[in-house]
Amino acid sequence: MRQYNRVILTATLAITTILVPGCKKVNTELIFRVTPYVQTEENGSEVLATDVVAYAFAADTSEWAVASYDKAEAGILTARWKEEEKQADVTTRQNEEGVLEIGPLRNDPTILVICDVPNRIYAWRQVEIPANLPQLITRIRFRPWRTDSLYKEANWFMVNETPPLPPQEPDTGEGDQNENPSQTNP
Repeated sequence: MRQYNRVILTATLAITTILVPGCKKVNTELIFRVTPYVQTEENGSEVLATDVVAYAFAADTSEWAVASYDKAEAGILTARWKEEEKQADVTTRQNEEGVLEIGPLRNDPTILVICDVPNRIYAWRQVEIPANLPQLITRIRFRPWRTDSLYKEANWFMVNETPPLPPQEPDTGEGDQNENPSQTNP
């Protein structure tokens, strides 16, 4: 009997030694640190953006969308297939260094929305929360000079509902002349 107990104890210790290292706690919280920049002119320098607000939603982009700039600034998503709205789970303003610390994010997937209030531009993206990554540091660039109302930049969908007009082609004066010189008006 004593021999039997020793075998059971040895087997239990061996199993415990094998299984315990695999029982580590998996961290599924993420702080998304975003530094927002604005570039007001094409080929101009980037400066730290001010008056930027961010929102996080426990939601999936296949079911939820940002309907407009006003909804984005208010922290509201709109359901794609039914009449429903969702308020942000997390709201973040810039800290003293101008950085947005969004989180902790715990839900997978999460939609992030960031609004550049002075330029009325918003950006959105969906993120998956990676295991054991407590912090993700990135930057975002708002470019109010761009003439397209929707563009993608570094995994962010950038939306400017009132983009500037495209630059006009310079008038060389050649197109104003009558195309056929044989047709002249007396």
